[in-house]
Order: sequence, then C-alpha cells, then structure tokens
Amino acid sequence: MQRQRIEATYYLNVTGEVYKAIDALRAWESLEPKQFPPHNLLGAAYGQVGEYRKAVDEFQQTLDLAPQLSLPYWNLEGALQSEGQYDQAEAVMRRAQEKNFQGWALHSTLYELALLRSDNAGLQKERAWIEQNGDDPLVVGLQARIDLLAGNLSLASQRTRHAIDIAQQSKLQGVVAKLLLAQATAESLFGEPAQARITVAAAFKLAKSRSEKARAAAVMALSGDGMNAKQIMDSLVRENPSDTLLNEVDAPVVLAGLQLQNRQGEQAVRSLESVRPYEFGTHAGLLPTYLRGVAYLQQRKAREAAAEFQSVLDHRGVDVTSPIWETAKLGLARAYVMTGETVKAKAAYNESLALWKDADPDLPVLKEAKAESARLQ
Repeated sequence: MQRQRIEATYYLNVTGEVYKAIDALRAWESLEPKQFPPHNLLGAAYGQVGEYRKAVDEFQQTLDLAPQLSLPYWNLEGALQSEGQYDQAEAVMRRAQEKNFQGWALHSTLYELALLRSDNAGLQKERAWIEQNGDDPLVVGLQARIDLLAGNLSLASQRTRHAIDIAQQSKLQGVVAKLLLAQATAESLFGEPAQARITVAAAFKLAKSRSEKARAAAVMALSGDGMNAKQIMDSLVRENPSDTLLNEVDAPVVLAGLQLQNRQGEQAVRSLESVRPYEFGTHAGLLPTYLRGVAYLQQRKAREAAAEFQSVLDHRGVDVTSPIWETAKLGLARAYVMTGETVKAKAAYNESLALWKDADPDLPVLKEAKAESARLQ
C-alpha cells in the first residue's frame, strides 16, 4: 500500500510515466478501495489520456466516499462534460447546489454548461454573479476568457492585466501564467501573432513546471515562433525522456506548429499521428486536432480537414471557452469552399460571423472571415 502510493506519486510527479502511474494507482486502489486519494488520482490520470468513461467511474466513487466535499462534484462534472454527457453533468451540478457549495468553481462550471446548452437565461444569471465577484483573480480570468471567446481582445487584455495585478498581490504566479497563456492563444488564433509572442514570452518567464513550459512552447509555435518553441521542447524532452504526455503530445504539437509555419502540411500530419491515442484528453485538449485540420487545408485535402474541424466542434465540452472551437468553425467553412459545398460554407461562415458579432472590428480573423464570406454571395 505504501509502496504503491510512493510509486504512483513518483510516476505522476517525477518521471511523467502516466500508464505506470495508472498501474500503481490501480494497485493502491485494490488495497484500499474505500480510500479517496487513489480513486481521485486515478480519475485525473484517466482524464489526462482522454479515457473519460473510466474517469467518470473513478470520480463517481470519490463522490460516493466523500459527498460532503466539493471536489468530487467538480471532477465528476468535468469528466461527464468532456465526454459530452451534458444532462448527467447538469444533474451533478444540481446536487452540488443542493449542498450549498459556492465560489468560482461552481459558477464557472454553471456558466460553461449554460454555454454548451445555449441556455441564455443561465448565462445571464452567471454573468450577474461574475460581475458581482470581480475581486477574485480567477473570476476576472473567467471574464477575460468570455471576452476572448467574443473576439474582444482589447477588453480581454484589460481584464487579464487586472486579474494579474490581483493575483500577484496574492503571490499566485501559477494563475498569472495561465492567464497570459489563454490571452496569447487567442491572439495567435485571431491573427495577432506579434502580440501573442510578447504575451507568451511573459508567460514563459513565470512557468515553473514542465507542463506549463510545454504549454508555453505550444503557444509559441502557434504564434509562428516555431524555432524557439522547438528549442524549448527539445530541452524539456532531453531532461524528461520518459514523460509520456510530453513526448507523445507536447513535442509533436510543437513540431507540427513549426512545420505548418514552414508550409509543410504533410509532415505536420505525420508528426501529429502519435497524439491520436490522447486526443481530447485534459492534457491534449482541442489543439492537436485543430492543427491537423489546418495541415490538411494546407494540402488542400478539404474532406480530411473538414472531418478534423468537425471533430473539434463535436468535443467542445473538453474546453468550453477555448477560441479554438471558433476558429475550427471558420476552418470548416474554408474546407467546404474547397469541396464546392457552397450552401454549407455560407452557413458555417454565417455561424462564425455570428459568434464574433461583438468582436473588435479590426480583429484580423474577423476581417478575413467577412471577406471570404462576401466572395460566396
């Protein structure tokens, strides 16, 4: 029991060998089936690799063991949401509300569920709560993500700076790095690569863990700074040769970003092949699938591109407020143009433009979408 716990912790936190960690956690769990930690850690590990049905089973057991704690509710809801089981996720949140849990985690989750279900009344209710709790950096960060989703880069930048000021006063450097990475990701996707490189450089200076550094490198590659991103990633891989997700997800994503920068779409598709077993896990998120869609567009393989972008759209629950979801919608429109499916292309462009109806008017991606849509009329 003690040995299994030590092994699991070692594989999770030191070597990054996620499947060895899963084996150790399962052994620990079999010895202490009524203990909270092995179930909770195992659920998180399954979520990292995208095995959400197994994650749900583990988190359900944590909830059965500790219904008085809030964490099991958030974890179970997150796994169900990522799996696309929105009704079940909502039922878990109703139980959480009956327990009178409060705070950022509850309202952030309720906002995401309302967004997924196009529940305008729910969105308005949560926005009101968010506006009343603007002294919490996590809440202000959520506001910034909402602004980014709407294409309001300028307002999001102001909110991000405000959230950073609050977080730094509380010495929450990890929060600051995440805020900056979210901002840099949107800047990259929405056509502001120069600003994105400035933002991600600031985030990288604050990154402590290898996962934070790897995420920063991925955003660097997305912003067109592929060479620097690859140098960072090569160093991380040398230092952590056994880390499963670093080697099988993060490094291929950065390499694919560099290859796309160099217009090497075919090579990028090959680089991303190793990511498939982990796609849509909490670690990989939506980015690898999106990049594969972009790579197919570069090759003018429109049907393959459309399938990848549609897959991103179908898995929105994995990262509800990610702007990748929106740019995937635009990618789908471009793929339909290539296949000559004009009706579908017009519909996809209209949906994209509706998503950005309140965006900054000079947002490059919005201007591109408008021009491309106008050519179809």
